[in-house]
This record gives sequence, structure tokens and C-alpha cells, in this order.
Amino acid sequence: MHVFGTRSFGEARVADVLERAAISRKTFYEQFADKEACFMAAYEAASVRVRDAVRVAAREQNGWDDSVHAGIEALLQFLASEPELARLLVVEVTGAGPSALRRRADAVRSFAAMLAQTSDEDAPLGAQVAAGGIWEVVHAWVLEGRAGELPDLADALVECARAQIEPNDEGAAQAATA
Repeated sequence: MHVFGTRSFGEARVADVLERAAISRKTFYEQFADKEACFMAAYEAASVRVRDAVRVAAREQNGWDDSVHAGIEALLQFLASEPELARLLVVEVTGAGPSALRRRADAVRSFAAMLAQTSDEDAPLGAQVAAGGIWEVVHAWVLEGRAGELPDLADALVECARAQIEPNDEGAAQAATA
């Protein structure tokens, strides 16, 4: 993960992974077809960690509002505490090919579902807009080397989510109507 979190996907070389992991080229190719497959494995491992942190934080709350606030705070805290993983998850994924872009879209859709407290397939448009907007702001800050400052954005990003999503009578969310 370190290699893909410290340089661009295009600049990263298999040789860098070999050196960092202290493995042979043969061992690498026994595990991965190519650099993209290695990146995807690193991305998946990092995604699981951040997803679990967000889900645990959100589930520990009572009520939609507190859940959304806790989930967004957990996301920002995780990325701030792991700047290399933040770069891998948010920035480098955009240059790692079509499979990575599809996986990024899945991650944003999953985040939208968490915000809406619904399944990935059923997130309302407002939740998708909020999740995509939050992800783009996070992307810009990580790209600028400001991952450590992400927790400072929590209140503003929570307000963004609240403006786009409102809970319905069952506790799930729907697009906000203005």
C-alpha cells in the first residue's frame, strides 16, 4: 500500500513494490498478474478498513442525524490518520484504470447508502449527490497534501449531507425537497 500511497499510479513500478515488500519478482507474479492487480488488492484492503470504520461509527448512533455525523467524522478521521491510504483510496484510484474507477464508483455508492441508511442499489439521488460531493472535496484536499486537515471539514460536510438528504418516517433517507 505504501508504494501506491506515496507516488502516482503511473510512476509506481513493480520494482518499487518488490523493494518495499522485500519479495522476489517471482513471488510478486505468483500473487498478481500485473501492477494494476497489485494496486486493486491494496485498494480493496484499504477500502475494507475505511468502510468498517465508517459503518461501526454510524451504527453506534441513535437516529439518522447522529449516524450521518458519526460516519462522516469517521471517514475524515481515518483518512487524516492514514495519509498514504487516503492518497491511494481517493487520488491514485482515479489513474489506475477502468477496474479501479468502477471500484471507486462502488465505494461512493456504498457511502451514499450509508448516508441514506439503505442498500447500495437503493440510495436516493440526494444521497448520491451528497456522497459524490463529499468525495470530491476530500479528493481535492488529499491531492493538495492536506489530508491531516480533513477532520476540520466534518461540520461543513455533514451540513452538505443534511441539505441533500432527509430521513423519512421509517428512518431511511430520501432526497431533500426544497
